[in-house]
Amino acid sequence: MNRRILFILTGFLLLHPLFADKMEEGRALFNRGTGLYGKGRYADAYSQLSGSIEVFANAGSNGEESLMNAHLWAGASAYYLSEFTTAENHYLLSLELAEKRNDLSFQANILTALANLKMYTTDYSDAGDLFLKAADRQREMGMTTEARGSFEYGGYAKVLAEEYEEALPVFDEALSRSPENRAETEKAWLYAMRGNCRYYLLDLSGAQEDYGIAVSLQESFGSSAELTQYLAWAGKVSMDRNEPEKALDFFRKALSMAEELANQEDRCRVLAYFGFLYAGTGEYDLAIAYYEDSLGAARSLGRQDLIIPAYESLAWIYGEAGRKDLLKKTNDKLIDLYRRNRDEEKLASLLNDQGLIFYSNGDYQKAIPLFQEAVSLYRKAENLTDLSVLLLNLGMSFENTGNMNKADQLFRESLALSIEEGNRGDAEELAGHLNYIYSENTDYAKIIESLKPLLTLYERENSLAELMHLNNNIGTYHYALGEYREAIESYSTARHISRRLDLPSDEAIHLHNIAQAKFALSEYDRALDFYLQALHLAEKQGVREIEANILNSLGELYRAWGWFEKSQEYYGKAEILFQELDDIEGLASVYNNIGQAIRLDGNPEEAIPFYEKALDLSRRNGDEQGEAINLSNLGEAFRESGRLDEARSSYERALRIDSKNRNLRGIVIRKNNLAVLTLAEGDEVAARKIFFECLEYWRNTGERREEASALRNIWASFFNLGDYANAAVYLSEAVKIFEELRLTARDEVRREYLELQVNSYRDLSVTYFFLEDWIMSLYFQELSRGKYLLEQLDVLNGEISFSADILQSFLNGLDKRSGLLTLSIVDENLLQTILVEKERITSTLVSIDVDFLDRFYSAYGNLIQRYIDDPEADRFESVLKLYRLLLARPVQTRSTDSAVKEIGTYLNSRLFGVYGEALAGIDHLIIVPDGLLGTIPFEALIDEEGTYLVEKYDITYAQSLIIEQLVHDRIYGEERKPLLAMGGAVYNSDSPPPADDEIDFSGIRLNVSEMIRSGEGTRGIYNSMGYGAWINLPGTLQEVNLLSDIVERSEVLSGAEVSEEKIKALSSTGELASYKALHFATHGIVVPEVPQLSAVVLSQFPPSGRGEDGYLTMSEISRLNIAADFVNLSACETGLGKIYRGEGVVGLTQAFLVAGANSLSVSLWQVSDESTMQFMTGVYSLVAEEKISYARAISRMKRAFIRDNRFASPFYWAPFIFYGNYEAGL
Repeated sequence: MNRRILFILTGFLLLHPLFADKMEEGRALFNRGTGLYGKGRYADAYSQLSGSIEVFANAGSNGEESLMNAHLWAGASAYYLSEFTTAENHYLLSLELAEKRNDLSFQANILTALANLKMYTTDYSDAGDLFLKAADRQREMGMTTEARGSFEYGGYAKVLAEEYEEALPVFDEALSRSPENRAETEKAWLYAMRGNCRYYLLDLSGAQEDYGIAVSLQESFGSSAELTQYLAWAGKVSMDRNEPEKALDFFRKALSMAEELANQEDRCRVLAYFGFLYAGTGEYDLAIAYYEDSLGAARSLGRQDLIIPAYESLAWIYGEAGRKDLLKKTNDKLIDLYRRNRDEEKLASLLNDQGLIFYSNGDYQKAIPLFQEAVSLYRKAENLTDLSVLLLNLGMSFENTGNMNKADQLFRESLALSIEEGNRGDAEELAGHLNYIYSENTDYAKIIESLKPLLTLYERENSLAELMHLNNNIGTYHYALGEYREAIESYSTARHISRRLDLPSDEAIHLHNIAQAKFALSEYDRALDFYLQALHLAEKQGVREIEANILNSLGELYRAWGWFEKSQEYYGKAEILFQELDDIEGLASVYNNIGQAIRLDGNPEEAIPFYEKALDLSRRNGDEQGEAINLSNLGEAFRESGRLDEARSSYERALRIDSKNRNLRGIVIRKNNLAVLTLAEGDEVAARKIFFECLEYWRNTGERREEASALRNIWASFFNLGDYANAAVYLSEAVKIFEELRLTARDEVRREYLELQVNSYRDLSVTYFFLEDWIMSLYFQELSRGKYLLEQLDVLNGEISFSADILQSFLNGLDKRSGLLTLSIVDENLLQTILVEKERITSTLVSIDVDFLDRFYSAYGNLIQRYIDDPEADRFESVLKLYRLLLARPVQTRSTDSAVKEIGTYLNSRLFGVYGEALAGIDHLIIVPDGLLGTIPFEALIDEEGTYLVEKYDITYAQSLIIEQLVHDRIYGEERKPLLAMGGAVYNSDSPPPADDEIDFSGIRLNVSEMIRSGEGTRGIYNSMGYGAWINLPGTLQEVNLLSDIVERSEVLSGAEVSEEKIKALSSTGELASYKALHFATHGIVVPEVPQLSAVVLSQFPPSGRGEDGYLTMSEISRLNIAADFVNLSACETGLGKIYRGEGVVGLTQAFLVAGANSLSVSLWQVSDESTMQFMTGVYSLVAEEKISYARAISRMKRAFIRDNRFASPFYWAPFIFYGNYEAGL
């Protein structure tokens, strides 16, 4: 702005008279000041005027007008001294006095002076407002011409301020009020200004119209600088309207006129327009030529305000044209110009642009100092928005040079600024860079910290979808750190948001993630709940990828519980989906997990192909983490198969991958695996050091299952060196954890888990054996026995187990002539036995002689080949199976008879011989068997003199000492009827349908529990196994009728009344609980492969008949209301079932104990009706006539049969075994 504009005002000021009343000094100072001002001596003028202001200010109201004038002249002097703030203050004080005096004329002039000041300091917005206020005052005074000038000048200031929306109505009004006789050049200017407003408000059509009018009006006056400008603007808007030919025509005219007028400034600008036009059409060479000519014109003038924009335009076109060398040189020149002109804002921006050129070329070292200088300039200017971007660019440069620490520092500062500024895009990019840096070092804690600012930003913006995904990601990093509870918190937040947004597919993902964290914390029961919820949502939404992953995870859960068949079911479903989805990573995971299930089920060799298949897929997919896991598990299979060198190689390869990727959890697992090999090689101390490191890690992450595994390894390192005291401490801790984890399983799954972990209980029992602490040895044997049965009996409530009080209670009730012998299979050739007597407890380890097994196999190998399905199985196990099978033969050959005697004699010697003296005073022996030992009748063991064990002792059986004590203490009232005998059931005598060649027991097992729970009949399943029809048993009717004669007041159910419907009705009314004894003379069925299908077979009716299927299954039996001291199952093989290590033989015996029976007699194999009837009637006769217990009566009948040549063979008397209360009788 030209300062001479102010002389318009000063001329006006001279018109006002000065007050002379008593202010001669002030007037003299004022007059000297104005005189000096007129001579251009502004500093001296200001000094005199300041003195007059002081005098006038003290004169009160009489000096106001003079003071008002003095402030105006002082402000004008300060203005010319470039003391703009001082000038503005004087103007404002003068304006205040003018408003007080309501002097509109003076107000208008002061507002004009202030506006000119603002124009000069480029505060165009305020200048525009002041001009418009001045116009208002002038209109009030009727100063039409002056008001029009101020008003239009106010619009012009608003254009310069780029406040086009405020400027447009000014020029609309100015044009509408413009007098008819107004000079056309002035009208042209108004149209041009309005065209500018319309142009920048994107009303290109309106702008083109206004520019056209301006050109037409101005053309009548011939060539001029104004016309040159209007032509250029008209060309610019035509160019933006994609009318290049029209634009070129305007530009050519403008250029011609500028050259005609020798106006280098306009020529410079028009040449730049040509350049921009040709750049838009992609004609870069022409564009560059025009821009270079424009620069030449600017340089010829030597004006920096033209030279700098010309260089800026050249820099732009060189960049567009890809002329990097020219761009760099031009930018260097601009940087120099900006520095000389101290234009720090543009300098910083250009330094950033120049740095980006080097960055894009990969020359990060040259980019860094440019970015650093720009950062310094933006810090100085406190330009936080651009500073954030520069910090990002500088950080990326350091990142690419490998200086991650510096990059980290810069990214974090930039992120904080971006969050503060609410710049979401940059914040997200910065978080991504920080994630990359920290991921390189697997520093997940820092990743979480880098993401937390984004949480704040998203919460502030209420960006729910982004919040959901971010919380899920943060949860994943917590999970990777082993911070599972923190992970659950983040996943739960994500799930909550997904529900608010009604995104069920996302909710399924979050539920699955919560379940994974619960699983890692070994909270298996809670994990199952979340898995099933996630699966339901995924299936409902049809999101097969999510469904496949959840199925795979469910397989892992059941594998952890030891229910391998259930886990294989889920793996199979997941595999199908992964194959359909062509998901290589998913397939690799599921094949690895299938291998895990097979290996942990005791088949490491069979697992190897699955691990190898998973390994191949992981490598093909470039999944190094998966590859390390597969190698590690493959190593486990090799180790368990005795291929130790291959195991070590696999472990080491996995460790190298995890070390490279800084996968701490993987490193811990691989080191543990290698330490197990070190332990096997005999270096217990070195192995133990690693095990302790692993233990610390698992405790920090809260992974209880892994912690227990580490504790077990530490136990082994102490045990192998004979340090049993320390060994016991660590394995005791592990067992406590196994107990916690077992309680997370539900229903029958707990049996599966106990079987998986039973070795730890047994090993701890053996450890205390070596410490000669028989009580603790017994304690840990008991801890592993019959747990699920106890919980079904509602005794443990998941907490109580064997204790000193229970032991003492048992010993108090134990007769001096009774003893309890526990048998525990430690490994395939080692048993531990504990004998509990009234006054003492003793224990011994019994090894199965390899010589005996070699000799037996040599002599009777043909029998094993003939009778045993899997002759390659554990040899001692095969001998036990053969023993039971041969005992179940009514007629023996010389070879089979010899084999039976040899096995019976050997077992008798090994298991009972060591307790010879201790057993001398015992009449009653309670045996707690383990595993396959639960399927053989110990009564049939024989000594070298040919005496059966039952001839020396009354033998009864128990699942555990605790259960034995519980049924002994469970006392029912005496007001019960003596016996309900059931026999002569009605069966379908048609031939049963043939069983399927290959019975799918796995599929049956997976479906049967739900079928039974839902009340759905199971007859179809029995039919598929070949049990579709049953022959009538006429002998059983005779048997129960005889019992009714023997036992007074007994009752009989026979024929069609021996039905499932009848028994359940008696149970529901409480009638069934009114009998002391229940006798079932029916068919029985035992399905070891699916123990839930083991059943008492009652009268069979057509399915549509009475609603029940005639099979009283285990679960149905356990729900009966029974209060019987004795239940007799004279049906065949009712004493068999599935063998669970720790739980024993699971079958009908356990079901009746749960229902309320205190003792049972069951059968181990099929026996003829005639001998069974004689045996059973004999038992009841002894009980009724001699008032002895059922257990004693059974033992006496066995001895009686031994003395009867017809029934002397164990085939007739040995199958009937007794569980429960030895004293139970009528």
